[in-house]
Amino acid sequence: MKIFNKVLKGQNLEEINIQNLNNKIWKEIVLKKIRKNQKNFKLVISSSILPLLFSLEFLKKKFKILDYGSGSMDVYFELNALLKNLNIKYKKKSKQIYLDMVELPVILDIYKKIKFSSYFKCNFFDNFKMKKYDVIYISNTLHYINKPEKLIKLFIKSKSKYIIINSTRINKTKKFITLQKFYKYKIPTWFFDEKYLASLFKKKYDLIFSSDYLDTYLGKRQEIPMKNFKKKYRLKTTKTLIFKKK
Repeated sequence: MKIFNKVLKGQNLEEINIQNLNNKIWKEIVLKKIRKNQKNFKLVISSSILPLLFSLEFLKKKFKILDYGSGSMDVYFELNALLKNLNIKYKKKSKQIYLDMVELPVILDIYKKIKFSSYFKCNFFDNFKMKKYDVIYISNTLHYINKPEKLIKLFIKSKSKYIIINSTRINKTKKFITLQKFYKYKIPTWFFDEKYLASLFKKKYDLIFSSDYLDTYLGKRQEIPMKNFKKKYRLKTTKTLIFKKK
């Protein structure tokens, strides 16, 4: 089954196709995943590097994190499971996780009905608010941003300690756009060039970590199905990049 279409060129995604994922469908997907996470969330090998980084930083002080494109709240469930496994105890006023989540308004309505763990103090926003965080985390989202460079500039301007770009389609060739089949929709999406992406950070941040990330396609974790592309454009896995402020 073809998930991604041919290589396309453009300055932003709206030049290619203004069709966006229907909010109602996205809400149903997110709600289903959240309910599953609430029942039985498991840390898996292919989960992000965030828990390790969090463990090192959280032991020292309060921890402030932005989850941009928080979707089914994997960050919340991941860190909450980690804390439970470690059986961490602390005074509520001296140590707490400040978790800001950015999503569509229809998704924020779901969050507002959830009872969160006492480990967390959560805030919800429908756009980026200029704050300094310990970690800015964006997973499986940057490639859907119309003008990603603009968002990255805001992240850098916040002077946050770490910026984690997780589960993002990053190749070794050139940045290009393609159309992704999702239900009945064809959604424009980016494939980034790693050198170009890193160059946007180099004045203020160092790239300290780069690794392949095995993502989910057609209901299972597997390599990205791109046999319909020329070999030079094919990508087996998404990537995780971690940038640290200089």
